[in-house]
Amino acid sequence: MNHQDRWFTPFFRLQYVSLLTAYVSKAVDCQRMVEKTVEKWGRLDYAVNDAGISGRFAPFDQLKIEEFDKVMNVDFQGTMLSLHAEIQQFVKQGKVGSVVNISSNGAMLATDTMSPYITAKTVVIGLTKSVALDYADTKIRVNSVAPGTVHTAMTAPVFDDQTPGSFGQQLKKMLPAKRYGEPQEIGQAAYFLASDNTSYINGAVLVADACGPVGTKG
Repeated sequence: MNHQDRWFTPFFRLQYVSLLTAYVSKAVDCQRMVEKTVEKWGRLDYAVNDAGISGRFAPFDQLKIEEFDKVMNVDFQGTMLSLHAEIQQFVKQGKVGSVVNISSNGAMLATDTMSPYITAKTVVIGLTKSVALDYADTKIRVNSVAPGTVHTAMTAPVFDDQTPGSFGQQLKKMLPAKRYGEPQEIGQAAYFLASDNTSYINGAVLVADACGPVGTKG
């Protein structure tokens, strides 16, 4: 069983699961996701906007505009379009609902050669805070989880490289926890913010990176 299996298996044990395919960079698809959810389950209570890509690692001058646009279209535009459709549904339901946007601790720390990704995730945090303020006097909440270095299908080719001195191995040694995060851990953070247990938390950014921004540990 690989890391993807460990992540998906618990969800398929749930009694009620529906899968939808969509291009989050297209407004019509984001709207359809919400409509299909309401059609199936009767309403929308919670949403987590998590779609993202890293793009190619390169200095800013060596990036093509098309590469920058591709990352922005998924990481920011996809979040914005999904959030827009979700908020519209919440308003229809009496201004009740909770959304969690997945950003990144890179929005606070930044990383070289990743300007498209860092830019997109930084804007996601601004969007989260602004939209939260728009509906602060209602029961609509918008928060964000900012993960650190997490082992996913996107990062696995780098992080799983066991070659001595590889970037993945060097990076792990730099992390205070000396390990990568797992998707389940980020999922639990998102669940916490989305739940009614955090009804007085709104417009917040929960950094989930095991002391990443605190400092380095030798």
